[in-house]
Amino acid sequence: MMKRLLLSVCLCAGLTPATTEILQPGPDECCDTTIVQGQPGDNYGEFNMFQFGYMNTDGVLMSMIRFDELDDPRFDGCDVDEATLALWPISGAGWGSPPLDCFVYPITSDWDQDTVTWNTMPGYSYSPAVLFTYTTDSGWLYIDITSIVEFWLEDDGLNFGVYIGPREYINCGATLRTGEYTDNPNQRPALQIVYSGAGLEETSWGYIKSLN
Repeated sequence: MMKRLLLSVCLCAGLTPATTEILQPGPDECCDTTIVQGQPGDNYGEFNMFQFGYMNTDGVLMSMIRFDELDDPRFDGCDVDEATLALWPISGAGWGSPPLDCFVYPITSDWDQDTVTWNTMPGYSYSPAVLFTYTTDSGWLYIDITSIVEFWLEDDGLNFGVYIGPREYINCGATLRTGEYTDNPNQRPALQIVYSGAGLEETSWGYIKSLN
């Protein structure tokens, strides 16, 4: 069942309040997988983990993730103040030695997590894009993807999700929980979005951290 936390946040006293939601889909609603350059015909959609990085043996690995609930009419035309992607790296399951410079690129056409492979991967755009550095597999990895979600929701862009991949070809990468993970649902990928036009709300990442 889609986990939706509606908590309260007021960004500026005396101004229009904003709504914060944390979207954290489970196995029935999630859309996330890995595509692997060195295994171009293989699909990994049913796995409870996904990966991004570069392997000397398999080349580039990219995570794909989409939050379909962003297509709900309640987000139509909203003003996005902040959107943060939270991923849980599995300690000891990565490879190489971080740091690793990485990218988040918006995907530009539809895909199915149960069939997509490197050979059938959809296109992507370099703009808007997010750059970040993966530094550790301890605790949450937070990525600010405000510009991408803002493009989807404010500028009539289409939400096909994002690729997460390496910007450099060194033997290093991360293995992370997916929405199919059932042992600890709180470690599934989450998207916190703060947007205007709803009631008085307040939250922080301290809450989601406390669920580990």
